[in-house]
This record gives sequence, structure tokens and C-alpha cells, in this order.
Amino acid sequence: MSGFAEFITGPVVTLGAPDLARLKELASKSAKNRYRFCVHDSTDHPVQEMLICARGHTYLPPHRHPPGKCESYHVVEGQAEVYLMDESGAVLTTHLLGDSQHEGAVFIRIAEPIFHFVFPRSDWFIYHEVFSGPWSLEKSVIPAPFSPPEDDAQAIAAFVREVTGVSIDL
Repeated sequence: MSGFAEFITGPVVTLGAPDLARLKELASKSAKNRYRFCVHDSTDHPVQEMLICARGHTYLPPHRHPPGKCESYHVVEGQAEVYLMDESGAVLTTHLLGDSQHEGAVFIRIAEPIFHFVFPRSDWFIYHEVFSGPWSLEKSVIPAPFSPPEDDAQAIAAFVREVTGVSIDL
């Protein structure tokens, strides 16, 4: 996989506090401030399951998935907002997600091809994502046309400020 993910597979996979600490460490060393443990067997598997960690205020580019694909997030640690957006980037609704220490729902499922933007609010946001596979970046993810490129820090900061009201330094 990339420098942002690794597979942990087997007939039974368990992850505990030491694994969460390692996930945070790997995210903190990642150029994108995020990292994931994939616990499905391969990108061809019909169910894609990941434990994902993102540092607070990390930019996770808005995107949507084609019809027939859905994903859900179950919060393990921290808090984030999920913005559902129209074709032009206007926010339609906002869903606050949080663990037992934070305000918000612990679970969200997105089963329609709508643009969504996840914005971590706490120092760390760790969540279990389930996505209907198989996985192919080209076939599974439709980048938002209004989304700034990941290498344009100034455009990202302006986008995040406009959508969330938060000023970030990248």
C-alpha cells in the first residue's frame, strides 16, 4: 500500500490501545497527517474495512461515491464534522460525530452519491470505516470539482475556513 496505509489481515483481527497509539504515531509521521489500517483481505474484497486516524484539522478532500456504493463511519476516538454538499460545494447538512467524551453521533452511513467532507475537530479523530467494495480509486471515488488540490495549502486553508469557519495552518 501507500505510505498512508497498511493491511492487517487474518481470520480474526483485534486492535487495542497499543494499536491505536501506533496508528496515531504513523498518522503523525505521515505527510498527509493521516493513516489507516486496512483489515479486509484485499482491494477486491466485497467489504472494505479500515481503522483510520487523522490529526485535528487534517484536510480530507471532499468526494462522493458512485451509485451502489455506500460507506459508514463509526467513531472510535475524537470528534469530527461531516459536511454533505451539493455539486457546487454548498453545504446541505452538517453531521457532528463524536465518541463518548465528545458531543455528536457515534455513527453515520452515507448510502447515496452525495459529496461529503470530513473535518476532524479534536486533536485526533479515529474511526472505523466500512465501504462496499471492491475498491479502485478510479471507480470508487469521484473527487469534488470544487475541492482544492492536496498540494495547494493556500487554497485548502481558504476552503476549510469557508466551509467550517476554522483557520488552519498547513
